[in-house]
Amino acid sequence: MVLTPDGELVDSHLFAQRFLNQGRVNFFIGGAYGFEEEFKKIGERLSLSPLTMGHQIAKLVLLEQIYRGLTLLKGHPYHK
Repeated sequence: MVLTPDGELVDSHLFAQRFLNQGRVNFFIGGAYGFEEEFKKIGERLSLSPLTMGHQIAKLVLLEQIYRGLTLLKGHPYHK
């Protein structure tokens, strides 16, 4: 998934659905100038937030959402 501000903005439940029936999921975080348009066409585009954030914060938000998504799929109460 290409993480870009113009990607689809989803809630935690829809984000979790991205992991169903997937053997592997790759996430790409763009640089300060984002991705070239051709690169954004290689796969699904997803937005973590309409806000601009640095790479370190984006990685932290992404990791938390991955954890939250996996706990949703397992029925764990963490996501509440």
